[in-house]
Amino acid sequence: NYGVCINAITVSPGQYVGKSEDEFIKIAKGLHLNPTRIAGRDAYSASIPKGYIVTHGNGVYVENEDFKYGVSYGPATVRTGYEGVTEDVFTEYLDMLELKGDRKTRYSDSVSAGRIITYNHGNYSSGDVVTYYVSLGPEAKKVNVPDFAGRSEDELLRFLSNNGILVAARFEKESDYPKGTVTYNDKGDMTPGTKITYTVSAGQQKETAV
Repeated sequence: NYGVCINAITVSPGQYVGKSEDEFIKIAKGLHLNPTRIAGRDAYSASIPKGYIVTHGNGVYVENEDFKYGVSYGPATVRTGYEGVTEDVFTEYLDMLELKGDRKTRYSDSVSAGRIITYNHGNYSSGDVVTYYVSLGPEAKKVNVPDFAGRSEDELLRFLSNNGILVAARFEKESDYPKGTVTYNDKGDMTPGTKITYTVSAGQQKETAV
């Protein structure tokens, strides 16, 4: 019995990355392999010029086997001009460039909620991550509601009205404070629209005659 001698060709990962396509084809043919460009392997690259090899198969081949490769589109350039667009429009733009998004949020007085405030521009490779910021709209300003104990109810209500704080419940309770004076109120930092509870003095408890 006579064995058949098959020449094994070993290709290391990335061995020919960065070569021009013409040069790669010559190398493949010199190895007795069949250079086969696969569109799905073409990709953007920030470091490899357009038309040069960006990826290729590796491992052990036999003569005349397909040697699959992809070429660079050049860099995926994320340009300015998408500030203020909706997030959907911006993520579609990243998808078109085969890029991923790293979503962050921040408050903005000038950009409406859900729209792009800013993002990282520049050149990327397929699969790279681009950080972008989505507006939450303007930050609600906090109001510090002080302790109104011992002050008039009118004074409290005026403060609440001027600062957009609402009343959830009002109670009256006998106390040593003069009638109509605030004895308790919710206090602290609050956003406009918050509802508070407060208590007003009903005056001192009347003594029951024996």
